Amino acid sequence: MSAIVDFDLSFVGDDYIRAPLWIIGPRSYLSDRAIPLVDVIGVPARSYGGGFLKISGRQDPRSTKGYLRRRERAFFALTGSRPDKGVSDRYYVDLRMFGLGNWSHFINLALPVAVLIRDHFTTLQLSNPVFILDKDPFPAIIELLKYLGFDIHCTNRSVTAPLVQIDFSSSSDAGNIARVSLASISSDIDGLIAEVHVSVGGRIFLNRRPPNRVLKNNAEIREIILDAGFEELFMEDYSAAEQIALVMRASQIIAIHGASLAPLMFRTNANGPLQLIELAPPGHVVPYFRDMIANIPHTYRMVRGVPDPDMAAQAFVDVDTPSMNFTKRFSLSEFMLDPESLRFAFRSLDDVDFPNDTISRTT
Repeated sequence: MSAIVDFDLSFVGDDYIRAPLWIIGPRSYLSDRAIPLVDVIGVPARSYGGGFLKISGRQDPRSTKGYLRRRERAFFALTGSRPDKGVSDRYYVDLRMFGLGNWSHFINLALPVAVLIRDHFTTLQLSNPVFILDKDPFPAIIELLKYLGFDIHCTNRSVTAPLVQIDFSSSSDAGNIARVSLASISSDIDGLIAEVHVSVGGRIFLNRRPPNRVLKNNAEIREIILDAGFEELFMEDYSAAEQIALVMRASQIIAIHGASLAPLMFRTNANGPLQLIELAPPGHVVPYFRDMIANIPHTYRMVRGVPDPDMAAQAFVDVDTPSMNFTKRFSLSEFMLDPESLRFAFRSLDDVDFPNDTISRTT
């Protein structure tokens, strides 16, 4: 590989259309119903601009932003600590801007961008860059990056070194544009899981332990799911390779929304069709995992939890000014799931006419 050189690369994403979505909601006993039925809410298709992603390499030593908590900043100021100093003949890429707080954010946003950058370094005949992560990243992130051969530097300080600067219209745009680059590591992912042996069938229920997004009526919902032939799993009990293998090999998945679904990013047509029921907390209804499977054969249902009184009250605060305050407040809250909504989602999976004639089939 050659010595480092300055460079600028720009990528423009294609406009795309997000497919329509059907959200199965809880039954209502309010006066707007003649009989208590589950809700089936249609979210229409929507067009999105592709956005842009730019990466620029500069040889002269530059300092990355310090992703430090206030207490750590004070500690470093008192002790006279300095930024980490990188080597002068390698570029450094700071992935901490993507918020690596969990496995899902990493796979959905940071990893595609990292693969795209490394692939273009190969095209430019440059040495592989060093990717900067938080000081104590989620172990599965380290496991996967090391397997894929990435050079990493973990720190909460800024880093002074030749730097690749990343600019994008939004973090989701960056992930969407770079996602095509994951094709270059598909054989590596296949190799990673080839030796994984887990005694789990193709129908899995990805449950959650306290404290975040747990089901208040877990015992009731769990019984319904296990009686339907699913196996209950908690993904934190498995290595990164095992998590990826479980999600790639499954034919049917029921999962509470969360990072356990992140390996969906690696599924391809070769893994066969997928039936997915995502159990969404009422305070956090988002399309990330539905988007991950948009280009493979699948049937998807979202089952939304039951809003509690606090959520209902918050929903009518500043109704004319949409904001993320509702999601920030209730994203991780425990929630109830209407068992009939779940049963209806089961029945609808193999219904080729869904959602037509929905009312007659919910009585």
